[in-house]
Amino acid sequence: MKLTLVPVLLVVALLAMACQPVMPVAESGSAGLAGTRWLLTDLGGEAVPADVAVTAAFGEDGNLSGTSGCNNYSTQYEVDGQSITISPQMMSTMMMCPDPAMQVEQAYQQALLTATSFEITGDTLVLMDESGTAILTFSVQSQTLVGTSWNVTSYNNQKQAVVSLILGSEITVNFMDDGTVAGNAGCNEYFGSFETDGDTIAIGPLATTRKMCPGEGIMEQEALFLQALESSATYQVQGSTLGTRTADDAMAVNMVAAK
Repeated sequence: MKLTLVPVLLVVALLAMACQPVMPVAESGSAGLAGTRWLLTDLGGEAVPADVAVTAAFGEDGNLSGTSGCNNYSTQYEVDGQSITISPQMMSTMMMCPDPAMQVEQAYQQALLTATSFEITGDTLVLMDESGTAILTFSVQSQTLVGTSWNVTSYNNQKQAVVSLILGSEITVNFMDDGTVAGNAGCNEYFGSFETDGDTIAIGPLATTRKMCPGEGIMEQEALFLQALESSATYQVQGSTLGTRTADDAMAVNMVAAK
């Protein structure tokens, strides 16, 4: 009887274990910070003004960069579990912008350097100081281009320089739902295809209407812009701005979201 009793008891035990509820495994809040991009929504408990864009891109190489409301910045970061250290050796452009952009920028850069831990919950990133107080709250910065419209602010003139548009001219870029890109190049309408994969982009070939427009430099600007747009190999959305770069990592086209 003993020889037959043991396997029966084992079967009963295994069946009992199989009926026990499976406990969910908690996700680590430190997972996936590298390679993510974020848009600041809350600074020290106050909402960021709608017309001020503050972004943070955590690179795979330990580089942290973005726009801090007025200027572009770049520094280094290190992560250990849910702890984070951000280097005070921060590089920044030196533009001056009207308030509240400058006020937000100063407060953001100061708060960033006091961050000691972080937590990712869904589409939200929170940086906290050593007391555990939330000092910066971000939402995921969408990199989706489909269905977005932009106004060009500057472009590569094919002479190793990025130039602004001729005063009074306007160039638009629209990324359509069907995978086409279209807009006005300053005189003519243009259209073509686009594809994205991660942060890479391929645009063109582009075709245009055949009008001739008056105005000094307008037609030359149009031709150079179209070349710059077709040369786009990577892109990045930061707040309300979109920048594309060439395969050689030179700036191609800079845009702001159309209102």
